[in-house]
Amino acid sequence: MVRGAQTRRGTPTGRRIVTVLQLGFLVWAVVALAHGRVADALALGVMFVVLQAPRLLRVPLVFDVAFLLAWTLQALGQVAGFWSRVPWWDTLVHGALPAVLAPTGLIVLIRVGVLPDVLEPGGARAAVGTVLLVFLVAAGFGTVYEVYEWFSDSSLGTHYQPDASDT
Repeated sequence: MVRGAQTRRGTPTGRRIVTVLQLGFLVWAVVALAHGRVADALALGVMFVVLQAPRLLRVPLVFDVAFLLAWTLQALGQVAGFWSRVPWWDTLVHGALPAVLAPTGLIVLIRVGVLPDVLEPGGARAAVGTVLLVFLVAAGFGTVYEVYEWFSDSSLGTHYQPDASDT
């Protein structure tokens, strides 16, 4: 590949920038651990691992960047305390994560052969089907995420759910 060449999955420089920003999660985890916040360090470590998914799945760079942004919002809420400082932060994160995970999940399901390629042009009917699939994948991710929040709070000492009205 020619240096700096644009590919379908982004430029090499763009990938390097995303990698450096992802490594910030590990640095943040080490700082949290140094301050004795083990649950926060663990959460940041898990987020770092999750951030590797778009690269491993070879999705376009835009999905990598979107994952990074969405999980940064999550980290700011959990670790930096934005859940309690910014009243609308929970709504932002609950919108951003499914908005990123659903299209990516749909692409992955198509690539592994679970779903037919609904992303190919096929008229209005196919477009409606694609929108419904993305919505259902988002609802599935949202459900799993709420269970994760409950489990993490009750078992790992995190504070994802401030109260019962959060679910």
